[in-house]
Amino acid sequence: MNPGRSLFAKLVVLVVGAGLAASALLAMRHSRMEAAHELAESRLRIRHVEHELQILRAQIATRTTPTQIQRLAAQIGPMHPIGVDPDMLAVMAGAEPAATLTSHRADDDVRLAR
Repeated sequence: MNPGRSLFAKLVVLVVGAGLAASALLAMRHSRMEAAHELAESRLRIRHVEHELQILRAQIATRTTPTQIQRLAAQIGPMHPIGVDPDMLAVMAGAEPAATLTSHRADDDVRLAR
């Protein structure tokens, strides 16, 4: 075999290998740039939605008053906290729990069973 041809073949393999490695690195860089772009777009969408939420909250706050809320609550009827034991509320308020007080959760369970 000719030594010149052997050296040429080695150079061809080296150049092709370097090209493949460079193209692999370029593909990885491109995918990272694409992921960063998607992340930036997501953050912009989140900021936009949060801004819209702030606007809606401000509109709700300007359109409602405590008296309106109290009137709506009175129309609904008597309310109690969901999943909170009334005896625990009495203890948290500093009063002694009433032994004769029935649990609202038990009443709710009976209504749900029907």
